[in-house]
This record gives sequence, structure tokens and C-alpha cells, in this order.
Amino acid sequence: TMAKEQGAKLRGFFAETNTFFAKRSVADAQGWAKEAVSLVDAVTKSAASNDWTAAKDTAAKIQPLCASCHNAHRERLEDGSYRVKGL
Repeated sequence: TMAKEQGAKLRGFFAETNTFFAKRSVADAQGWAKEAVSLVDAVTKSAASNDWTAAKDTAAKIQPLCASCHNAHRERLEDGSYRVKGL
């Protein structure tokens, strides 16, 4: 299903994010990435059982994790692009 496919993509992105920050010993970002993986897994499971209310409610918790990490570890450059702070 589409939810399963998108869930797998998101899970991969957050796992990659966790690895990136683990190499740099950035604990808060690792925690947010790990929590996001858990939430994506829960959304995928809820969608698979057609519990769309639970899927929607859980999915709404993911974006704030992204925002927390972006606010803490991303900086905007003059050209409008972004980079990870300190790189």
C-alpha cells in the first residue's frame, strides 16, 4: 500500500538522520530521529489495520520532531539554502 511504501521511505530517512548525528555525537538529534522512526512504524501499523484515526493522530506527532531538530541544528544560508550547523 502507499502508506507502507511512504512509511518505509520515511523510516529510511530518519534512520539515516540518526546515523549522521550518531557519528557526530549529537544526542538530542539522535533522540528525535529514533522517536520519529517509532512514530512512523506506529503510523504504518495503524494504516495496515485501517485505523486511520490512529494513523493520523500519530502522524501529527512527527512534524514537531522535525521542527525541533531543524531549529536546533540547521542554519539558513544567504542564498536561501540550508546546512547543518557546524559543518
